[in-house]
Amino acid sequence: MVISFPFTPPSLNCLYPSSRSGIRFKSKRYKAFIERFALYVPDRNPTLLNGDLHVEINLYFADKRRHDIDNFNKAILDTLVLYEVIGDDNQIQKLVVEKRYEKGKPCTIIEIKKSKGI
Repeated sequence: MVISFPFTPPSLNCLYPSSRSGIRFKSKRYKAFIERFALYVPDRNPTLLNGDLHVEINLYFADKRRHDIDNFNKAILDTLVLYEVIGDDNQIQKLVVEKRYEKGKPCTIIEIKKSKGI
């Protein structure tokens, strides 16, 4: 299964800000990502709800500012679980993440397939 959308996810650093009283909550940016993501979720594939998975994420950033490659996975993986594309992110046995730059054209491409054993 391939999911592609014309934006990149928010960084882990801005998913859960804290209130003045120290309570953590989902940021507006994270909520907007979750809502936008729903528009690109294909029909569910029940075979991906269980068993080991291999996931590849290609992040295309619009500019060459610093982007820590490991700060974008959580929003993607948690949203895949939320929309029942996969059953649980602990199913993922192999995760490959690549970042690239495409001036002015951010996008994300996610490929999910059954793992053939590692």
